[in-house]
Amino acid sequence: MQFLDTLRFVVENRLPLLIHYASASFSEIFSDTGIRQLSQMLLSLIFFHTSEYILAIAIHGASNVTLSSLLISKHYALAMLVSLLEYLTEIILFPALKQHLWVSNFGLIMIIVGEIIRKAAIITAGRSFTHLIKINHEEHHGLVTHGVYRLMRHPSYCGFLTWSVGTQVMLCNPVSTVVFTVVVWRFFAQRIPYEEYFLKQFFGVQYLEYAESVASVESETMLCGGSRASVHLLDHRHPPTLGAKVLRQSSFVLRPCSAKSQQRMKSSSRSHCKTPGKIPARLNCFSQGDDNPELSAEGLSPVAGGIVALGKFDALHIGHRELAIQAARIGTPYLLSFVGMADVLGWKPRAPIVAKCDRKRVLSSWASYCGDIAPVEFEIEFASVRHLNPQQFVEKLSRELRVCGVVAGENYRFGYRASGDASELVRLCKEYGISTYIINSVMDKNQVSGNTDTEEDSKSKERGQVSSTRVRHALAAGDVRYVKELLGRPHRVISRARTQDLTSKGRRITLQTSSLLNLPPGNGVYKACSLRVGDKHPISCKVVVDTSNINIETEDVEERFHDSDGSQEFLLLGIEFG
Repeated sequence: MQFLDTLRFVVENRLPLLIHYASASFSEIFSDTGIRQLSQMLLSLIFFHTSEYILAIAIHGASNVTLSSLLISKHYALAMLVSLLEYLTEIILFPALKQHLWVSNFGLIMIIVGEIIRKAAIITAGRSFTHLIKINHEEHHGLVTHGVYRLMRHPSYCGFLTWSVGTQVMLCNPVSTVVFTVVVWRFFAQRIPYEEYFLKQFFGVQYLEYAESVASVESETMLCGGSRASVHLLDHRHPPTLGAKVLRQSSFVLRPCSAKSQQRMKSSSRSHCKTPGKIPARLNCFSQGDDNPELSAEGLSPVAGGIVALGKFDALHIGHRELAIQAARIGTPYLLSFVGMADVLGWKPRAPIVAKCDRKRVLSSWASYCGDIAPVEFEIEFASVRHLNPQQFVEKLSRELRVCGVVAGENYRFGYRASGDASELVRLCKEYGISTYIINSVMDKNQVSGNTDTEEDSKSKERGQVSSTRVRHALAAGDVRYVKELLGRPHRVISRARTQDLTSKGRRITLQTSSLLNLPPGNGVYKACSLRVGDKHPISCKVVVDTSNINIETEDVEERFHDSDGSQEFLLLGIEFG
């Protein structure tokens, strides 16, 4: 009975008050101000997204356009829903806040101006503007410098920034106005250096000359920005915040447009310093870009926007080459190598399989397998990543190195104490918006007795696959033919010998094994070898390897070693076996 009495009291005394407040709230929402602002917001959203879709069809054809060109993602929808909830809350509790007509009209003007700028950018760029992800360069891509691009570098960015903030100003939403401004600004502040970076690579002097005539300061570029060139990039951005997810408008990840631009890329990328970048790295974004290294001084990672192959690249064997081939199919290929591992882990020092000074030559020889793009090696100090757990390592790839994708073998392990495997790599990279490609191990098809299943192989899960360990065992056994099959090339030993230390007798010249920069085959006699002295053409020779010396027998000893004027203190010799 007491409960019924309480309920009767509430109904009789409180319900009318609740009805009064509800009716007052609805009257505010459906007032002239509320209807006008909400209808303007609805029409703005409908026009923006449908016009993007219609333009995509008009430019690229209906068969090449999907519903993704509407540019509506769940995070974008959530952001707009939150702004709508703010509007409804404020118009009920603080109705006077929405009565500033001049503020609302200013927001409407921002929406219109933003639409004009963005649509002008899309129409001017034409076929080069896309909402779909592209990863290959197409013939019609070029640098756009006319029309609206004559006035601003990234007009589509400028248009979207103005439009999105304008929607909140028009609604008189103070909180969402600040949030949208900060989030979108920060997104573009990170995105624009990424685009500028690739544009310099793709278009070189042409883009630099263009940049001189248009505002180049990053903060200014924000306000004069948008999709600058008619090459849109695949933006592999790290996932956090609203910006990276609200602004889901994609682009192309392009390879260099020409052999010359690719050559610039290869030469500049040798700066190889590990520098945190300001570059996005996610499979979706806005528009174009430019690709490559020489931006350490600008705070950009040398591998930003690239596809990195992960592994221990000691031998640079055919298994490693397969990783590079897969990376090149997706984008600009890099090998991510760790240096100083032996020192950190206390391993006994041992000679590398490939001399450090010879690695660039080997990678250049892979260009024919990688679409005429020579993979570039990027080194990281092992001490800087040793204690990173798997998630921290992937976070480093995403936020510091800014890579677009990674390629690894099925047996790849990473993280502190090798705690992460290939499946963990796939899961974590997905969280951080990095594409992941896991390839099958390259197996040793030449089951040569005594050389294939080593004791180390039998203790591991890598039984029968091509590995650096397998190459070392084959070298120790002196089986240079087998080594050639594992490497996909003849094994080259490099010697940096003092001229005065070279001793010759007849057709034989002797150099000390202490002058070798990498691992020679085991002791023995090796016929059908070739010798290179500096940049001279190779000559045939026979090589005898023992514990302390390497003896080279050839017909041209006098010509090769004694025609110098004596000005060279060192000679760089290359001996190829097999």
